[in-house]
Amino acid sequence: MLPRALGLVLVLSTIAAAEDSLPIYVYPCPEVSQAPIIDGRLDDPAWQQAPLVSGFVVYGKREVLATVQTGVRVVYDQRALVFGVRCEEPSMDRLVPVNHARDEHAIFSSEAVEIFVDPAHSHSRYHQFAVNAAGSLYDSLRTDPIWNSEATAAAFLGPDFWSLELSIPWQSLQVEPRPGAVVGFNVCRDRHIGEQRQWTMWAHVTDGF
Repeated sequence: MLPRALGLVLVLSTIAAAEDSLPIYVYPCPEVSQAPIIDGRLDDPAWQQAPLVSGFVVYGKREVLATVQTGVRVVYDQRALVFGVRCEEPSMDRLVPVNHARDEHAIFSSEAVEIFVDPAHSHSRYHQFAVNAAGSLYDSLRTDPIWNSEATAAAFLGPDFWSLELSIPWQSLQVEPRPGAVVGFNVCRDRHIGEQRQWTMWAHVTDGF
């Protein structure tokens, strides 16, 4: 039997959709019977059911592919929406993971991945999550970090990559999962390796991430 899918799409404002011919990516997110263990390794069987997407572009340069790429998979079960992200990194010897307290803004000055989720695809209420290479977590409702979810995250350091897993309970997002529902999202990367700084994103947007 084919797995049931949730439709995850890029969040675009109605103004942006009207004025720009930006592509709208649709990710067929499969429902899994056993969610991944959140350890950052991306080796759980559930990830084999999820399509891999990549092709991250440089922030502000829509047609320029990042020289160091990032791959994303997403699955869900009745409890949570789960992201798995693999960040290729040829300079792992220069990556220095730094642990930060929950919601500490300094996470954005370290090697990190930012994930934006618009649970009801309403274009009016989104959540921002960030996980760095040490597994530290930041979450906010729009730009308000006082809001906290029950999300859990972990990171793993490989020989030429680092990866993370982020599990976001549906209860925290205040929506219920159902096949065919549309959830808006984007995944972006803050690459900070020594003096090499680069911001990249999966989906094209008109401003910021």
